[in-house]
Amino acid sequence: MSVASEAHTRKPQVAGPNNRTRSKRNKQTKHVQATDNLRLDEKCRSFNQGHCKFGNLCKRSHEDPPGKATTSSTVTLRASLARDAAEGEVAQKVRQAQEEATAANEAEAERTRPARNQAKQQVELFEWDRARRASEVAEKAQHAQAGAAAEAEAVHARQAALQQAKVERARARAHQAQEEAAAADEAEAERARQAALRQAEVERVRAWAQQAKQQAELLEWDRVHRTAEVARKAQQVQQAQEIAAAEAADRARQEAVSRVEEARRASEKAGTAQKVQRSGAARRAARAEAHRAREAQQEEARQEDVRRVRQAEQEQEAAETALKAQQAQEKATRQAEARRTAGGVVTRILVVAYVAL
Repeated sequence: MSVASEAHTRKPQVAGPNNRTRSKRNKQTKHVQATDNLRLDEKCRSFNQGHCKFGNLCKRSHEDPPGKATTSSTVTLRASLARDAAEGEVAQKVRQAQEEATAANEAEAERTRPARNQAKQQVELFEWDRARRASEVAEKAQHAQAGAAAEAEAVHARQAALQQAKVERARARAHQAQEEAAAADEAEAERARQAALRQAEVERVRAWAQQAKQQAELLEWDRVHRTAEVARKAQQVQQAQEIAAAEAADRARQEAVSRVEEARRASEKAGTAQKVQRSGAARRAARAEAHRAREAQQEEARQEDVRRVRQAEQEQEAAETALKAQQAQEKATRQAEARRTAGGVVTRILVVAYVAL
């Protein structure tokens, strides 16, 4: 328990007065004895009103000016009763009571001086404690204000950082959107370029296929016309050979007829000569003539055989020439067909590749 609380709770002790004060107290009457019961530890009016600066350390005596005696309610009551008595006795009693009260107040002042000094020290301690607490409160308020300022600055910095981050994110999103738009435009341009290239390739393949088709048609037309030309030439050769054979046969018939006619004339001549001379010489001449006629017929038959062999050789050569021409035409046709087939395959491959793209 502190000194202030002990001074406040313990019963007040009268300080040791001098001999005069003690002798006076010994002479006190019954009325004076009532002053011992004065409650000097009563609270002041400010404490009762709730705004005493001493708080629980408050005492009624700290409102009295220095040297003023404290008048209790008991003394006031005694004084009022004394007024009802006789004037002289009352006045004497009042004076006696006042003297006793004064002596009691002095004794009480002597007795309570250490308490007042202690109260003064407690007041000073209270003032120091209040100043210390006020300083601590001010320091805490200053620290709180500094902390609030730092917190506000931190909040402001955090908000600025968040705003900057938000701006950076917005800038990054805008940059990303621009990059995505540029990439989309580039992809669209690339798709358009690829489509143009595919279209050009298709057009080139279509033109090449058309050209191959035209070449195949030309080759087919050439083959057909060449075949017709070869057939026509072969027919012409055959007709020429037939005409030559007919002419040779006519010449052979004419020669045979002329020889027969000559032989008949010779026979007639021989018969005439036989009839005229009927000699051996005429018969020999007739036999010789007949022998010549037979030799002439044999020579004519031999020449006819040679002509027929030559005609057969010519016909064989013409047939071989026509066969070679037909084989060459068929070979050209097969090559054109192979080229056309290869072109069709390439076209189908390109079309399939284009469709796959």
